[in-house]
Amino acid sequence: GGPSGDGRNLGRTTLVSSFEFPSCYHRPMSVLYIAIPAVLLLALIGIAGFIWSVRSGQMDDLETPGIRPLLEDDPISNTKDEN
Repeated sequence: GGPSGDGRNLGRTTLVSSFEFPSCYHRPMSVLYIAIPAVLLLALIGIAGFIWSVRSGQMDDLETPGIRPLLEDDPISNTKDEN
């Protein structure tokens, strides 16, 4: 006896053999057909942006922009035009 009727349960969880994954999980690798080209496209955009920045001179002077906030600005004249 017991609650299961045939005595095989013995307080453990039994697996349900009729379980099926939803239809969207039948081909889980199909997402790679979208993910890999998207990653390659983003990588190419990043590489193209880097090449453009090097060719246009963005990487020529790496020191001065870090020092520029520490340099004094030219004083602003406080004279007003009287018209």
